[in-house]
Amino acid sequence: VIAPYPLSTPMADIAAQALTPQGINAMRERVAQILEERQYLVTALKALPCVEQVFDSETNYLLVRFTASSAVFKSLWDQGIILRDQNKQPSLSGCLRITVGTHAESQRVIDALKAEKV
Repeated sequence: VIAPYPLSTPMADIAAQALTPQGINAMRERVAQILEERQYLVTALKALPCVEQVFDSETNYLLVRFTASSAVFKSLWDQGIILRDQNKQPSLSGCLRITVGTHAESQRVIDALKAEKV
């Protein structure tokens, strides 16, 4: 595969596998899992007192406004939970971005937020 962008043969093979019926089924299953997990995370986050707002999302991450986002960020970061600080973005003061992962990862975030009482 060359035009318009060169792709290596292994990358072209991976893309071809992803487009097989099995690859498409696997993708659909993963999307369903992410949608289910995103809803769980939204519900769990909204129940926490440190959360001011959970923004609507159509993606595999959530934008969340916290009452003390710097403390939340540091607390979770120190526990090895990686977030993206959005405080410097226009109109996103107090916001952190949380990627939707597995249920275990989501539970770890929720448990950490409950334990820290930030």
